[in-house]
Amino acid sequence: MMTNISNLHRRLSIWHRLLTMAFFLFATTISASAEDFIYDGIAYRILPNEPATVEVTRSEDITYSGAIAIPAEITYSSETYQVKGIGDGAFLCCDGLLSVALPDNCQRIADRAFYGCSALREILLGDNLERIGNYAFHGCKSLTSITLPKTIQSIGRASFKNCTGLRHIDVDATTPPALSETAFLNSYSGTMKDQIVVLVPAGKAEAYRNADGWSSFTHITDQSDNSHHVLFSTIIEGEGTIVYKDHDYDTSETFPVVSGSSVTLQIREGNDCTLSRLSLNDEDILPQVENHTVEIGPIQQNSVLKAVFEKRKAYLTLCHNKNGNLQIDINEGQTVNLRINANDGWQIYSVTVDNEDVTSQVDKDNCIRIPKAKSGMSIRVVLEKNGQFTIWNADGVQTSCPIDNPIVIPENALAADLTDILTPTVIPNSNPNTIFLADAGTVMEERLKGNNVVCDGHARSIRLYDGNDVYIPCDIEAERIEYSRFSPNDSGQECSWETICLPFSVDYITTSDGEEGIDWFRDKDDKEKDFWLCEWESTDGESLLFNYASQWNARQPYLMAIPSSGYGSPHHLRNKELTFHASNKTLHHTGEAVQERSPYSFHGTSAKAELDDVYTLNAEKGLFELQAREGIDAFRAYFKHTLPGKPTALPIAGIADDIEDSCHDHTSIIDRNTTEPIIGQAYNLKGERVPQGAPSSPHGIIIYNKKKHVVK
Repeated sequence: MMTNISNLHRRLSIWHRLLTMAFFLFATTISASAEDFIYDGIAYRILPNEPATVEVTRSEDITYSGAIAIPAEITYSSETYQVKGIGDGAFLCCDGLLSVALPDNCQRIADRAFYGCSALREILLGDNLERIGNYAFHGCKSLTSITLPKTIQSIGRASFKNCTGLRHIDVDATTPPALSETAFLNSYSGTMKDQIVVLVPAGKAEAYRNADGWSSFTHITDQSDNSHHVLFSTIIEGEGTIVYKDHDYDTSETFPVVSGSSVTLQIREGNDCTLSRLSLNDEDILPQVENHTVEIGPIQQNSVLKAVFEKRKAYLTLCHNKNGNLQIDINEGQTVNLRINANDGWQIYSVTVDNEDVTSQVDKDNCIRIPKAKSGMSIRVVLEKNGQFTIWNADGVQTSCPIDNPIVIPENALAADLTDILTPTVIPNSNPNTIFLADAGTVMEERLKGNNVVCDGHARSIRLYDGNDVYIPCDIEAERIEYSRFSPNDSGQECSWETICLPFSVDYITTSDGEEGIDWFRDKDDKEKDFWLCEWESTDGESLLFNYASQWNARQPYLMAIPSSGYGSPHHLRNKELTFHASNKTLHHTGEAVQERSPYSFHGTSAKAELDDVYTLNAEKGLFELQAREGIDAFRAYFKHTLPGKPTALPIAGIADDIEDSCHDHTSIIDRNTTEPIIGQAYNLKGERVPQGAPSSPHGIIIYNKKKHVVK
C-alpha cells in the first residue's frame, strides 16, 4: 500500500540532519561571553550599556527543561536587576524545554534564542516585547499558537522557520510589525503561511493584508468577526482523497473553517484502494461513513482527520536524489535490508523512511535494516558531493577547492559549480559577476537569491556590472539579463565612442535617468516605431545612422556612439549609466569573440587582460593606437594586426552596417591604392560624411556592399 499524504508529509524530512549541522555552524557565531551569574537555576548576563539590567544567557553548565518562568527582576549580591531580554542562543537546542513565560519588562528576544527547542509547546510573551530576532524559534515544531503583544515592532528572518505545528497567531499590534519574508518557512513545502490563521485587532485586517511580509498569509481574521476561523487539517495515507464538499477543497492541505461548525466530506478512493481507517483526533469515525460521505463536527482548533487507503498489492518505493524512484513488491511486515553504494567523491547525506530521518542507523558498511516494512512505505536516499568543488578563473582554467562548512568562494573565482552540495551555506566573493551553478538543495546567502544563480542551465536573473570580470562556463537560458555601464564625459567632444562586446543579444537600452527605448540603431526614414533617433547632422546635411538595438548580437565586438548634450536632451548619454536589457535570451559560454579579416581582427573581451601589440581606441583622436602592452578591461574590444610592418595607428572612418544586413556583419580589408572604385558611404568619428572614391578613399572603416570594410 502506497502512502499519499499531504504536501507537508509527502516531502521527506531532513530536519534532524540539518539541525545537527546547524548547531555546529550557529554555535560558533554565538557570543562567547559567559554568564555573569546563575540565579535560581537560570543564567544571566549583565548588560553593559543598560544600568541594573540583565538578559537570560546561554550557559555550558545548564540544560533547560520542563516549564520555566523568567522573573521580572532579581537581586544578586545586594544589587537588583531588571530582566530586559533573552540573549543570543540562550535556550539553543534545549529539546526538553516545554514552556516558557517571559516578564512584561522583557523587550527583546535575540537571534536563535529558542533555536531547536523541538518540544516547546507554549511561549508567553511579555506585554512590552518589541523585537524577535533571526532564527529565534527555528525548529520549534511543537509550538501550535503564539500571541504577539501590542508593542511588537519587528520579527526577524527565519524566526519561525520549520515551526510545522504552528496554526494560530494572535497579533495585538494595531500597526503591522516589520516581518521578514522568510520568517515562516518550511524546508519541506516552502511557506507555512497558508496553514496559519492570523487574528488581528478590530478593523486592521486590511492593513495587515497589504503589509510587507503579512500580505502573503492566506488567512487573516479580524477580532471583531464573531465567527472566528480555526484550521482543519487532514492526513491521507494511500491512494485516495477526501474533499470538503461545500468548498471543493482538496483536504490534503490544511484549510480554515468556522469554529464549532460541522463539515461534510466526500471520500474518493483511488485505483485498487479502499478506505480502511478514518479517525478524527484519533477517534475512529469509519462507521459513520455512508455512500462515501461523512459529516463531522463540531470542529475545534487543531482538529486533525486521518484517512488510510489500502491497496491490494503492497510495494516499497526507493527514491534517490533527482533520479526518479524504484518500486519493489514486498510482503506486509517483512524486513528490508538496504545497502547504499556511493560512488567515489560522494557520500550519504540523508536516509529517511516516510517522514522519519534514519541516517544515524546506517552502519559502517553503509547498510540499513528496516524491520516490519509496511505497505506504501517510501525510503529516500540523498547523496551529496564530498571533498571538492570546481571553480573557473578569468582564463577558463578549472581549479578544485575543498568543501568546507560554510563554503567560501575564492576571490579569483568567476564561476563555481555547487551542484549536488547540499549541506553548507555558500559565502560569495566580492565580484558581483560571479556565476553560481547550483540546485534546489544549495543554501545561498540572501543577497545571492535570484541573481547569477543557475539551476540546470536556467537562471531567473543574471546581472552583470562593468569593471568586473566574468566567465560563463556554459550556455545559460535566462529570464532576465542586464549589464550596466557608466559613460563618463571625458572626451570634450560632442560625440564620442566606446568599444563594447556582450555575451548576450540586446533587446533594449535604458539610462540612469529613466529614459527607456534608446534605439541607437534606427533608420531615420522608418517612421513606424516611435523611438528617439540617434543621428548627428554634419555641415553638408548628411547624418550617421545605425541599425535597431534589437539587432545587437551576442559575442560581437562593436563601436558604440556616445553623444553629449550638444545634441539635445533625447540624445544626451554622457555621464549616465547605460543598462542593456534582454529577456528570455541565452547568456553564451565564454569563448573567442572576434571578427577575422586579415591582416586586421576585431576582438571582444570578458575579463581584464594585459596584451601585447594591440590597437586600443583613442576616441579624441578618432583612431585605434598601437600599444606595445596594454590592459584591456572586460566587455571592451580592440584590434590586432597580424602582418609585419604594422602601422602605429588605425584611423576609423565610420562604424555600422547598412540597415538591411545588420545581422550578417563582416569586416574586410580594402587596399586604398586599388584601381577598383569603392562604392558606399564612410563617416568619421564626429559623424561627418567623408568623400569616397579610389584612390583617394580615406583610411578607416566604411560601409560597402552592406558590410564593414577596413581601408588600408
